[in-house]
Amino acid sequence: MGQRTMPLWRALMDGGYAYGRAQAESLVLAGSVFVNGQQAAYAGERVKPDARIAVKGSERKYVGKGGLKLEGALRHFQIDVTGRIALDAGASTGGFTDCLPLWPSRNIANKAEKEAAP
Repeated sequence: MGQRTMPLWRALMDGGYAYGRAQAESLVLAGSVFVNGQQAAYAGERVKPDARIAVKGSERKYVGKGGLKLEGALRHFQIDVTGRIALDAGASTGGFTDCLPLWPSRNIANKAEKEAAP
């Protein structure tokens, strides 16, 4: 049975390179995305989960894609977090916790999804 594939735009989002499909498509159209060393032609092309994806001139901004999602929501909904205390309930990779210090929030606490057994 063949290996499952996914659209390139989804792989870009899952990899933390884009926070939405439109941004992923823009990266591909700009010629910035490479799959296994070859420049990607379109955002809908199917890629294997183990494909090597690189975005030219881009480094991951946050440790997880949650940071990109949070940044997108803060910008889109124009949420002011100045002086607020934030809780990242269910922190896993820490993207939210990584994103908020770049905004003017006062304090951030996180609660990991899984805790070590006593």
